[in-house]
Amino acid sequence: MAGADKQQTIDAVITWVDGNEQAHRDKLNAYLESLGQRPAAAHPTRFRECGELAYCLTSLLKFAPFLRKIFIVTDNQYPCVLKQLVDKELAQRIEVIDHRVIFRGYEQVLPTFNSLTIETMLWRIPDLAEHFIYFNDDVMLLQPVAAEDFFVDGKPVLRAVKQKQSRYRWSKRLRNWFAGPPEKHNPGFKYSQERAAQRLGFARDFYRLDHTPHPLRRSTFATLFAEHPRWFIENIQHKLRHRAQFSPVALAYHWQVLQQQAVLAGLNDGMNVKPRRYPLARLERKLNRTEGTKFACVQSLDLASPEQCALIIGWLRQRIGGLSTSAVRRDV
Repeated sequence: MAGADKQQTIDAVITWVDGNEQAHRDKLNAYLESLGQRPAAAHPTRFRECGELAYCLTSLLKFAPFLRKIFIVTDNQYPCVLKQLVDKELAQRIEVIDHRVIFRGYEQVLPTFNSLTIETMLWRIPDLAEHFIYFNDDVMLLQPVAAEDFFVDGKPVLRAVKQKQSRYRWSKRLRNWFAGPPEKHNPGFKYSQERAAQRLGFARDFYRLDHTPHPLRRSTFATLFAEHPRWFIENIQHKLRHRAQFSPVALAYHWQVLQQQAVLAGLNDGMNVKPRRYPLARLERKLNRTEGTKFACVQSLDLASPEQCALIIGWLRQRIGGLSTSAVRRDV
C-alpha cells in the first residue's frame, strides 16, 4: 500500500436532513416567517430527501472497507435507511450525530438550515478520527477505492483546480453587472470558496473544489479555530447561506496548500449529475460514460422529471446496489 500508512485510521462524515419531515418544515417555516421572505437559499430542493443517503451509505460500506466509522450528522432525525442494516457489525460502524452535539456551547445558533454553518463544526464530532472524508448525502462512490485515493503519507488528496477569483475575470464581472446586485442569502458555491481563500491571503487566485468527497484533517480545523476563533464564530451565525460566509472545507484546503500538507489531484475522477440540465437521451449518454469515474454527485434529484428520476435510480442500483441486496465487504 505504497504512500499510505496501513495503520492510518480514516472515518467518513455525511451531512443529511430529511426536509420532508413535518418537524423540520415547522422549524424552517417559523424562521422564514421571522424573515418575512423565502430566500433562494431556502429553496425546498436544498432539504428534500429522495433516497440519496441510502446510495451514499451503501457505496461507502461496499467500496471503502478501510473506513473505521461513518458519522451521519443531522438535526434530531434518524435515517429510516439504517433500519435495513440487520448486520450488527456494520451497524456498530455507523453513528448518528445530532447538531446539538457539534454545536455544544453554541446552541444559540440552532436550529440551522445552512450547510456552511454545519460544516464549520464537523470537526467537533466526538471520537472523530484525525483523518476523515466529508460527504454531502448526494455524493457517492461508484467503484472500489483505497485509502491512498484520499490520503498519501497523511496528506489529504485535494481535488481542486487553481483559477482566478471572479473579481479578476471579466466574463464574471460582466455577468454580475447585467444581473444586478447579488442576493445576500444565495451566494454561489464558488464565492464561498473565494472568501475562504481570501481569509488566508490568496489575493487573485483560489483552488476551486467541486462536489466530490473531501479528505480533511481534524487538526487543521482545531489549529485554525485556535488561531482565528472569530472567523468560526461569525461563520455559524447564519441560519441560511449568506454572502458573508466562507466555505470551511475550502478554508482547510487552502491552509493545507500553504502548509505544503496537501497532494493536488485535479478534478478528473468525479462527475456531477444535474438532471434538469439534460434531455433524457443526453442524460442517459452521460450516465453511460462513467468508466474510470470514482465519485458522483446527483444534485436536486427531486427536481428531475419522473423519467429522469427512474433512469438515475436504475443507474444507481446497477452501479451501487442497496443495503439489503448488495454484498458488502467486511474485510476491514
